[in-house]
Amino acid sequence: MQKFFVASLFIIILLTLMDALTTQLVVSSGIGYEVNPFVKSYLLGKYFIEFKVLIMSSAFLLAAFLLRKNERLLKACSVAVTMFYAIVVANNICVIFGLFDLNLTMPKLIMLAVVLFLISFKAIPSSQRLP
Repeated sequence: MQKFFVASLFIIILLTLMDALTTQLVVSSGIGYEVNPFVKSYLLGKYFIEFKVLIMSSAFLLAAFLLRKNERLLKACSVAVTMFYAIVVANNICVIFGLFDLNLTMPKLIMLAVVLFLISFKAIPSSQRLP
């Protein structure tokens, strides 16, 4: 389980960093916006990227600690968060290059997170052991 945990943490930090960088670029160039009202106030601040990575890393570590006894739930959460951030980053990159915009509003993001978690949880067998 330790290898899975470290790999998940690394990927989530990397995707969070990519989200922060692409979001800053999208917002500063005026071609997009930050949806999260809690993050929006920090967006143009000096430590926005550090803030966002710290918050997501802390949230993941807290969730991992709370879910450490339930490997299936921990893995489902990790997979869902990874897929969620991958979609957000892909959307930001598409906006930067003018390809398309998924118009990710807060209700859409919440629904996306719930659906990704449910799919992940259903796809992971209850008896699966983590590496």
